[in-house]
Order: sequence, then structure tokens, then C-alpha cells
Amino acid sequence: MSALPVPSTGAERRRVPRFEPQELGAAVFVVGSRLVSIGAHGLMLETALPVAVDSKLRFQLVVGGLKAPVDARVRSCVPRVHGGQRAWGVGVEFLRISEATRLRLDYVLVTSRRGTA
Repeated sequence: MSALPVPSTGAERRRVPRFEPQELGAAVFVVGSRLVSIGAHGLMLETALPVAVDSKLRFQLVVGGLKAPVDARVRSCVPRVHGGQRAWGVGVEFLRISEATRLRLDYVLVTSRRGTA
């Protein structure tokens, strides 16, 4: 957290759509943080403190009961309000994710898009 967050330009940079947790075909969450949305290549977390863009993160991602470490890079950090509280939306790009977790996440995202959850 050595640098201030970079304001968002508002331009969409995602390669594929992201989904909110309640839209998914199975439970998905990040241990110790609030998951805002997730897609095949990254996710958005909500944190109490800002995180510097380009910081490297390691966290535990749980997809349909499978918990695995994920290495990621912060791509954006923007202020947000949730439940009357100030927070930070931290967009991250996956750098390393296990094959088993990737396959399970892909399945959860596909079933979500098809509406067969």
C-alpha cells in the first residue's frame, strides 16, 4: 500500500462479463473479504482500506466448496459506499490460479450465464 489508488477512468477493461455472487451457480467467496463480482480473469473485492494499483495479492478463493490460493494483481482501486459505510472497490486480475479452481470457476460462470443454476 505504498501508493495512492488511481482513479477509474470509467472505461470498461474487462475481457469477459463479471457476475455478482448471488448470480452464480454455486457458492463463491474470498476468505476474509467481501466479494463484489467475479469473472474468468479477475474479480472485485470490497476492502476497508485502499490498495495500491499494481500491488500483488495472495488470497484464498472458495469456489463450490474448493478452497485454493490465488495470486493476483490490483488493476484498480475506487472509492465506494456500501451500507452507508465508505469502502474501496479493488479490481484484481488473476495471475496464478490452480487448474482445478479454474475449471470449477468456469463451470460456475457458464451455469450462471445459461440460467441453469
